[in-house]
Amino acid sequence: MNRDIRSFFKKKESPTPDSENSASSSTRKPKKKVLKQATIESLGRVVVLKEIEKCKKILEDETSEVERIKEAIDSLGAKTPSREIIRKTGLGHILNDLRGHEDAEVQEKAKHVYKKWKSFLKERENKPLLRVKGDKATEQYRNSGIDILFNIFNELTQLESDEMHDVEEQDALREFRRELADKIEAAVYRKNKSLVKKPYRRQMRKLAIKLKHEPEYALQILSEEFTPEEVAQQCFDIENGSEKRQALIEV
Repeated sequence: MNRDIRSFFKKKESPTPDSENSASSSTRKPKKKVLKQATIESLGRVVVLKEIEKCKKILEDETSEVERIKEAIDSLGAKTPSREIIRKTGLGHILNDLRGHEDAEVQEKAKHVYKKWKSFLKERENKPLLRVKGDKATEQYRNSGIDILFNIFNELTQLESDEMHDVEEQDALREFRRELADKIEAAVYRKNKSLVKKPYRRQMRKLAIKLKHEPEYALQILSEEFTPEEVAQQCFDIENGSEKRQALIEV
């Protein structure tokens, strides 16, 4: 039993006068500093779509005051959205147009955010994925899992890809989906102690079924509302929950 738990269940002794005096005479411990928890909206890589859309409306509205435009750009600058979100919202084009705004400060802010996002996306594209290869059977299972996730992502967004006329943009989005599938599989693999056993296979199978039947969830992943690690944790929790329920049924 844990020491803290043992002390919790231990019968409390009634304090004696001597012990009370010694306690009062001893120096009090300083209070622990309470740290304020960061909100989801304040985290740079967690993109809140409602906030993005709100900023977009302000920037597109010709009647918006300059100060509101500046605030909207600052809010966007605190985020680093995925290529998919930037493309869908058209924010890249909007910020690029604002570089020609009549207000010099708006120009500078729009230029800064535009360059920041462009550099971030370029860095992600050039960053190689590190992967330690296993034996032949392990690699076959893992590659099969990646292919399944990749194909589901492609099926969900095939219509949008077909409507694109820019071949380079099509290739970039295809590569993004492939990379995302690779990262999710790697996260599930690590969560299972880098072993391709029944728990790993069940979790990958259940994830594929969930993505297939819940397209909204898949689109949330594509929009990077969940990180690969969070997706892996969700798979792990579902697997553990089903195992516990099965154990209770058997009992």
